Amino acid sequence: MSFLNKEQQAQIGDAITAAELNTSGEVVLYLCKKCKGDIYEHAQEVFNKKELYKTEQRNGVLIVLSYQDHKLAVLGDEGINNVVEDGFWDDVIKHMVDQFKKDAYADALAEGIHMIGEKLKVHFPYQSDDVNELSNEILHED
Repeated sequence: MSFLNKEQQAQIGDAITAAELNTSGEVVLYLCKKCKGDIYEHAQEVFNKKELYKTEQRNGVLIVLSYQDHKLAVLGDEGINNVVEDGFWDDVIKHMVDQFKKDAYADALAEGIHMIGEKLKVHFPYQSDDVNELSNEILHED
């Protein structure tokens, strides 16, 4: 993946792992070069195609970044959407976009993942029988 180097990919993978240590929620990052049309429609397609709704508590969160045309979406499943305050996803996006403007893509993604993990921890604390329901690998379109 040429958008992020190996160190940046590891940084983001570590952020996902850390975010999920304290919650039963799941965070998935999906990267694509270009997104024709609406980024949220694309995110919903990815969410469904990758079956990210298949978490026991419906608390998966998908971050989609279309890096060549600068589009970003954060999509939470119904379990997490029902409990986060209005505007939370927009706040996460705004924070990441502010960092993107400084060309700090890996830092921005890691910080956004951290913000999401903190919110998941509040509403979906870690359970002793928790299993990692979704891969921590960065997903991407070729």
